[in-house]
Amino acid sequence: SFSAAAAPGMYSGRNGGRTNPRMLLLAVFLVRAVAALDGPSNCTEERLNATITRFFSAFAADTCDTWLEAFTSDAIFLHPKFPEGVHGTDELRKFCETIRSSGAPNLWRQDGDMLVTSSGGQCSLLIPYVWGTWNKASDEIMINSGYESLQLRPSDATVDGVGRFDYLVMHGIELFSRSAVPFSFDG
Repeated sequence: SFSAAAAPGMYSGRNGGRTNPRMLLLAVFLVRAVAALDGPSNCTEERLNATITRFFSAFAADTCDTWLEAFTSDAIFLHPKFPEGVHGTDELRKFCETIRSSGAPNLWRQDGDMLVTSSGGQCSLLIPYVWGTWNKASDEIMINSGYESLQLRPSDATVDGVGRFDYLVMHGIELFSRSAVPFSFDG
């Protein structure tokens, strides 16, 4: 059973109700040791900004290959238009090719400051974004605005000795609302 009684010598009357210095040193040591297990934060602002800028801009590249390099091979990406989720490299490629299949340009970019949590050697991000394209079939400009929630791990992959992505996406969730505006400028 739980007892609220103090540990012997910690808050007892033996030392006038003061904290035992040895117990305090032990507590400080344990806190630092546990923090060291998690390692230093690898979620540095400069490296995260570079990765996220590449993540968004790579989607508009000539092929989906550059965007796919942002993911681990077993990544999972959850998207409202794909209820089963997108799992692994092959499905991520199909997702990218499906979105880009209209041939219309896609603009996808960060649209505000991201929130970052570093824990367990990983970086968890919440990133506001905006995406736009022209829907040829309905002759409308479609605009999505929302958030990307990404869980990243540091990357050790390099291309010609230079890391293309400093972090890789292990898990992503896209949340958005959509607007459509007629593309006609006629009165």
